Amino acid sequence: MQPLLNLSLPLLFLSGVGIVILLAAPKLSGRLALLLSGLATVASFLFCWLHWRSGFPFSQQGLVFDRLAWGFDLLFLLSLFLTLLLSSDYLKQEGIRLAEYYALLLFATVGMMLVSHGGDLLVIFWMPQSNVPAGD
Repeated sequence: MQPLLNLSLPLLFLSGVGIVILLAAPKLSGRLALLLSGLATVASFLFCWLHWRSGFPFSQQGLVFDRLAWGFDLLFLLSLFLTLLLSSDYLKQEGIRLAEYYALLLFATVGMMLVSHGGDLLVIFWMPQSNVPAGD
């Protein structure tokens, strides 16, 4: 497996689960969305923990995968997990759509994780436009 793909698995996994929750939102119960989000968070946390412990630094295409970035990922994922646990009662009380909320939390965490892996500030603005061909 290519190193960049291997190291990006937590980001891709959280994004994929967020997309699945968003697409299945009309038929998905709130408890199932919470369960899927929680399992995705725990799996990503374990993966990040293993890479943090290995301490193997890697940098490619403006993304940096080192202990500092993995540490921030662990912090973000722990915050996400606590938010998932603590907000479920409030969401039911206020009548907020649960599936969309959980998908939004997953996507926001992926964004925070991408920012922590950015090699410099320009990478964050350059990445979305990297596939656009140069025009006249």
